[in-house]
This record gives sequence, C-alpha cells and structure tokens, in this order.
Amino acid sequence: MRITDVKTHVLEAKLSEPFAWSFNSTAIRGACLVEIICEDGTIGWGECFGPAALNAAIVAAFRPHLVGTDPLASDGIWMHLYNLFRDQGQRASRSRRSPASTWRCGTSKASTSARRCTC
Repeated sequence: MRITDVKTHVLEAKLSEPFAWSFNSTAIRGACLVEIICEDGTIGWGECFGPAALNAAIVAAFRPHLVGTDPLASDGIWMHLYNLFRDQGQRASRSRRSPASTWRCGTSKASTSARRCTC
C-alpha cells in the first residue's frame, strides 16, 4: 500500500463574538484537515494544530515527499520530513559561529567569551 495523494481542507467559520486570549484575538475559528489517499482506496484523515492556512501550506510542502511512501511507516516518514525541513547545522563549532551568536541575552554589548545563551 502506497500514498497516492495528500489533500488539505481548510475550514473557517465566523464566530458570533470575537474570542481573545493573552496575546491575540480572533473573530474566525479555523481548522486544517488532512486527507491521505492510498492506492488501494484507503483514506485516512488527520487534523493540524495551529493556524489553518499556514498548516495547509506546510502540508503542501510535505506532499511530494509523502506520495509513494508506505503510510504505515510513520516513524520513517516523520524522521525523513524532520531531517529534510529542519534547520541544518543546529550546533556549529566555535570557529563557525556567526558574530550574532556572541551576544548575551538582556545586554547590548558583545560577550568576549562567546558563550551561548542559557535562558
């Protein structure tokens, strides 16, 4: 069994009154549903957590890497997508760090010891 298509369905509904939380508010409730279609006719559904339109764009970027894979190999698919889309070189050697990495949190002066932030 292989994945033949990945579709997103962005759902939005206006709220009768805006909803607010500590740092934002919204008058629209949204959701992004993902439909996975397999060659044998099996269809799977999932829901993304977070902004619906943004999640739909991310799923669209994942789509070419999902089509043709075994949907039951979820660990392998997750690792492939994680390694493909993560920020490469997450820990550089001291000689390769950018000058910006020499700054300390909460100060505007450069650190002479080039220590990483420990916040």
